Amino acid sequence: MMKDLYSFHASEDDLNEYYKKAAGAYHKVFERCGLKAIYTLAFMYLNGQGVSSDVPKALDYLQIAANQNDADASFQLARLYHLGEKVPKDLSKAFKAYLRAAEFGQAEAQYHLSMMYFDGEGTAVNEEAGIRFLQLAANAKNADAQYAIAMC
Repeated sequence: MMKDLYSFHASEDDLNEYYKKAAGAYHKVFERCGLKAIYTLAFMYLNGQGVSSDVPKALDYLQIAANQNDADASFQLARLYHLGEKVPKDLSKAFKAYLRAAEFGQAEAQYHLSMMYFDGEGTAVNEEAGIRFLQLAANAKNADAQYAIAMC
């Protein structure tokens, strides 16, 4: 029995045994490398470092990490959509991704989210929420947030 171009199996039992071994190998890689491996791979595809640039694949990998509560991956997705770098600018997607990262304590996301609340970018203007996230960012030692509070 042929599973793919890389392996041949004499029987279905042999194929099933192969799948068990392959699954075990994937689990070991994930346990050893974790989400940061996916996050790093996303940047390699985003910037064409060691691989051909593939923005859709990079976004998929960032989304996988973000869906596993990786605050840095959520932040990077937000920045891409906020700035319109390598993807069409989408303030609604940026806002949602900043919010997710901010809720996990990512200070830079808290700062940018506060600015989006103040300016009504990707959401309605909400000064109370803006102040709350600005204060969280400042408490986490985000210099931009501390400066903004000092200037009030």
